[in-house]
Amino acid sequence: MSLFSYEWVLPDGRIKDLAELSEAEQPKRKIVEDALKNGDKLEKPVLGIGLLENVEIGSGRATFLTLAANGCKTMPVHIPKSSTKEFAPFLA
Repeated sequence: MSLFSYEWVLPDGRIKDLAELSEAEQPKRKIVEDALKNGDKLEKPVLGIGLLENVEIGSGRATFLTLAANGCKTMPVHIPKSSTKEFAPFLA
């Protein structure tokens, strides 16, 4: 239900492959994939609760979705202290 989900996510919920992303989003994905290959540090995504009570990615969207597309099931993220209760079930 995110206003920006269409940029990275298909209607069936699958994260788009590099070739399916727009020209503006492809370089962002490529940067994260290159960092993964090189063992470089990655930006830590910032998550929050959106207006519709859904999870929103404030920054680090390319990192979060590229890791998820590559099968990553857990990852470090920042969450605001005000959202700790909502995210408690998902914390490792």
